[in-house]
Parts: sequence; C-alpha cells; structure tokens
Amino acid sequence: MNTVHHLRCLFAIFLLCCEPAEPHVLWNNHRVKICDDLRHRLITHGCLHPSDDDVFDYGLHLLQNILKKSGKLLENYPDMPTPQQQWEALDGNYLLQEQLDYNPEEMHQRVNQLYPNFNPEQKHAFDRVMDSVNNDRGKLL
Repeated sequence: MNTVHHLRCLFAIFLLCCEPAEPHVLWNNHRVKICDDLRHRLITHGCLHPSDDDVFDYGLHLLQNILKKSGKLLENYPDMPTPQQQWEALDGNYLLQEQLDYNPEEMHQRVNQLYPNFNPEQKHAFDRVMDSVNNDRGKLL
C-alpha cells in the first residue's frame, strides 16, 4: 500500500470538497509529508540529485493529475502553486509506478523479518530469484 499516494488523494479531496480559504498555506504546511516518496521516484527516473523544489514541483504535478479527474486544476484554488516543470514523461504506467514506489530499506527489513518463516520451497524460490537479480541473470527460477 502506498500511503503517501493516498495522502495526496486525501489532500485533493480536501481541496475539492472543503474549499479551504488558504489552500497554499495547507500545502506549505504539509508538502513534505505529501511528497515524502517522490525523491526516490525522481532518482529512479534519472534525476540523480533532485532538489526540494523539484520534489515539491513533481508533487504538485501529481496533485494536479488527481484534480483533473474531477475536472479541476490547481489554478482553481487561490494562491495555490502550480507545477513549473514538464513531468508528463514520468507519468507512464501509473500501476507500475505504484508498484515501484517503495522504500528499499523498509523492504529489506521486511524480508529479513519474514524470511525465517518461509517454508523450504519458498526459501528455495526466493533464493533463486535473488541470485538471478544479484547476478544480473534475468531469470525467475
């Protein structure tokens, strides 16, 4: 589950349904958490050293995409910043993007926690897949 994606959706719902008087203040107060996963995403897409401004601008782009589904834009909200860069090339397959949005450290910890409980067949399959990944073999089993 991508919690930060859901946080962006919640922010969009708040804009759409509650019509806050100063949405830009809400954005400025919460943008760090709303964009928490985006630095990693930008790095995996080739932006090796994204600035905070890049991360927040990409977050605005994603928020804009959510709002568009309801026929709104960030421009409809007073003083709300809008994306300044062209991020469309990163949009691609959003389902794939959601699957790629994970924290490698957390995943490593989770694997270390769950691996001892694998049955022998699961351990064998996992070990073979990881061997292929670590040695760039491109095989599943």
